[in-house]
Amino acid sequence: MKNFFSKVVGFFQWLWKRPEVQEALTALQQKAWEDLKAIAAQAIAEVKAGNFTNDEEKRKAAFNRIKSYAILRGKTYPDSIINWIIEHAYQRFQPTVI
Repeated sequence: MKNFFSKVVGFFQWLWKRPEVQEALTALQQKAWEDLKAIAAQAIAEVKAGNFTNDEEKRKAAFNRIKSYAILRGKTYPDSIINWIIEHAYQRFQPTVI
């Protein structure tokens, strides 16, 4: 049984490294970024201005905001892509100064 499990894990590791899989993942990230970058920036601004007690609450609020926005527009993305969008938006966040 252990040998079978090792073969299955080895197959998925091989598959993950395939250029086609990496290209598909990159394409999905780019599409998600184009679809969600505006709401992601807004979600980051909202959580930064919000009254949250820790970073986990901020991340969860941003995640829920972005996921809800995508669902309302008939789009679905894996949670890992939404988490990537949050990190991507956070790195690019520029607060509006009045």
